[in-house]
Amino acid sequence: MLSGTPQFAYSAQKIVPGSPCKTFNSIAVANQKTYTCVKKGGKLIWNSGVAIKKASPATSVTPSPNPKPSASPSTYVEILSKDSRITSATLLSAVSECKTIDKTPEMRSFGSLSRNGFPRPKDAVYPSAKAKILVIPFQYQNWPFTTTVPKGSNRTMSDLDMLKNVNKQVAELFKELSAGKFEVEFTVLPEDQWWVMDPDQQFDPTPMKENFGPVKQMINKYDGKIDFEKYDSYVFVSSLYAPQMPVATAEFVTDLKTSKGNAKKLVLMTYRWTSPNIYFHELGHSMFAFEDLYLQMDSPATWIPQDMKVILMWDLMANAELSSLTNWNRLLMGWVSDSQVRCVTNQNETIHYLSDFTKSSEPNLLLINLEPGVTLAAEPRIWGETQRLLLYLVDTNLNHGQGPLRSYDTLLKVGDHKEIFNWQFKVLETSKEGILVQTSKTSGSKYVAPTQSQANQGGGDRPRPRVGEIVATGYLQARATWEISNYKSYRIFITPFDEPNRILFDTGIVNDSRDPLVVEVSGLICGKEFMTTSQFWVERDGKGNKDQSSSGQLRMFECKS
Repeated sequence: MLSGTPQFAYSAQKIVPGSPCKTFNSIAVANQKTYTCVKKGGKLIWNSGVAIKKASPATSVTPSPNPKPSASPSTYVEILSKDSRITSATLLSAVSECKTIDKTPEMRSFGSLSRNGFPRPKDAVYPSAKAKILVIPFQYQNWPFTTTVPKGSNRTMSDLDMLKNVNKQVAELFKELSAGKFEVEFTVLPEDQWWVMDPDQQFDPTPMKENFGPVKQMINKYDGKIDFEKYDSYVFVSSLYAPQMPVATAEFVTDLKTSKGNAKKLVLMTYRWTSPNIYFHELGHSMFAFEDLYLQMDSPATWIPQDMKVILMWDLMANAELSSLTNWNRLLMGWVSDSQVRCVTNQNETIHYLSDFTKSSEPNLLLINLEPGVTLAAEPRIWGETQRLLLYLVDTNLNHGQGPLRSYDTLLKVGDHKEIFNWQFKVLETSKEGILVQTSKTSGSKYVAPTQSQANQGGGDRPRPRVGEIVATGYLQARATWEISNYKSYRIFITPFDEPNRILFDTGIVNDSRDPLVVEVSGLICGKEFMTTSQFWVERDGKGNKDQSSSGQLRMFECKS
């Protein structure tokens, strides 16, 4: 829906009627006429203009005590940010009230696996806005980390050259996603200090498996060789040539003590380190204590509107195929300042201007605190030539792997409105620079916190999934692996992310009770992102209580030429 209210104002030296313009309903003033950007024949053009009437002579003029300089003819003015309807920041709540307290249950005796609220763990805060990362190449079985391309290989780069290249890409990704507010500096351990893994040790690609066992053994073997107080994360990588299973995992805290500090903020990657996004994702865990935002187990979360889904489309902590973050995660990282946040608690009606996260001088995140540990979030997202509104819920009652961030898959455009619990969001105006949003309290049902049994679903007479993963094993082939108990039948099917009704692979309902369960996948297509849905039942033939989860873990296959 296009707005009927002018969104921009321009001052221009020359406007030609019928020439192209960029933004519908924008205004330009030139040659004593006011021109409007109109839509004609599917194109946006300047109209013929309306002559500006000369004002009648005033009998007296009182000069302004602080006259504002007039804009130059080429100056662009963003009207939305100056709209008189915007609620003053003095009438809003303190940002601290919307930095919801974290209620994530402890998952380990020696510390939290991850956090999704405030206060942030001390080691996840970087006052200097810079982090130092040490990369430790190691020999996996008989496969050394190469510094030259082996003879007879069809590769053009050695492991070391590829590593240096991807480190640069990850550093650039940090700059891009932080809008230049954060830097990472990579140091690769000198070649004569590279480690060797015990050849009897091996990795297990099953998600959440203790794959750090071999790494911790190496840390003990080389105790004192690395100062675990000097760097902000430690990345262990093996050769691209090694015939190994794909592993990418991270730990923010461990209970392993060395002669030079606790071994923490660890990342382990086999050949998956060649993907800058996966690399960034794992550093999100190790440096910022982020949670995996995709589902690792069924979590219906019946207290949340069922059309709010796991936030797979909007944050790379949910889907490593993306190069985007939510502004909530940026707030957790310190990349969004308090001055960029608008906080609402009990205000009945408010209007807010939100701009793109790259505009540090403007607000870009609207938060409504529902109760401790639970916050509604709204932020703008670029959609073509304008901005639209992304709505999502941060619920720290949901554990790691249960989808603690839930969103709508569709962005709100001008005129759209959405009610979540007893709050309504309405998009009033949009532009390429920002968006004007109205929030109103309604008579709808308030958020009701889940009971402990609801928040820890998965027990009782129902399948009990622990971890699951689906990874590519070849061109248009993949493998789904689940650790799960208390089930007697399953179904796993895969669809394109943007075509949920088009089934590419389907096991049908299979009677089985293996733990772990491994399913080979074929029949996929290239050029599409995938959604994998796994269903488990406590009885044969798909009967009895069911556990279901969806995942965007499987990467898109590039089409071969």
